Amino acid sequence: MEKLKAWIAAHRWRAGGAAGGVLLAILFLCIGFFKTLLLVALGLAGYLAGYWLEAPDRCRELIRKFIPERFK
Repeated sequence: MEKLKAWIAAHRWRAGGAAGGVLLAILFLCIGFFKTLLLVALGLAGYLAGYWLEAPDRCRELIRKFIPERFK
């Protein structure tokens, strides 16, 4: 068990990616592809809304980078 903890500590992103992949696979099998896709999209929308509320200035700067000069 200690070896597993040490590996997870050393490879945090790999372990997180593997756990996320397993979770997505379980969701695909249990509720289907499109419901899982909707769940992921709504989760991403919630994350972005929270990010917007925490740092509105950074979000505005990011949006301004993608809007052409003529629309500003």
